[in-house]
Amino acid sequence: MLNRWFVAFLVALLGVGPLAGASADPTQAATPVGTHLLTFERAVKWEVVSKKWAAIREDWMSAVASAENPADLAEATLALESHMDWSSVEAAWKKRRASWVEDVKRTSTMREAATLLLELEANTLWSAVQPAWKDHRDTWVKGLTRVAEGGGVSKSGGKTRID
Repeated sequence: MLNRWFVAFLVALLGVGPLAGASADPTQAATPVGTHLLTFERAVKWEVVSKKWAAIREDWMSAVASAENPADLAEATLALESHMDWSSVEAAWKKRRASWVEDVKRTSTMREAATLLLELEANTLWSAVQPAWKDHRDTWVKGLTRVAEGGGVSKSGGKTRID
């Protein structure tokens, strides 16, 4: 069964109709993984993403900002990656990508979603990101690594947080 986010994403991608929901706050999401995904997406240069990305980006950002399910966040990471040019990633990514996509499909925890995002970022070339990313990357990696290593991610009152 397709999840709600994925169906909404397909609707936007195919141009069948607009997605419901407000625009995402560009700095916050319902989960740390979502916030890190939004931050990474903003660092990726427009020159290295497909022209279709501009048409779906706002809806994608809203979906990421509200996503609390690890599988939805992994699918959103895949959506971003699939719109990035091959010229934006390390050559080794061509060999890893197929199994990475399979890992995305099996994602069931925030640890896994965080690990997949860390791996995508690690395989993204410096030339594909904004120059300011170098100043923010270490903090971004440390925060997401905490989630990937199980740094006290818990549910409280319907919100996921890092303790």
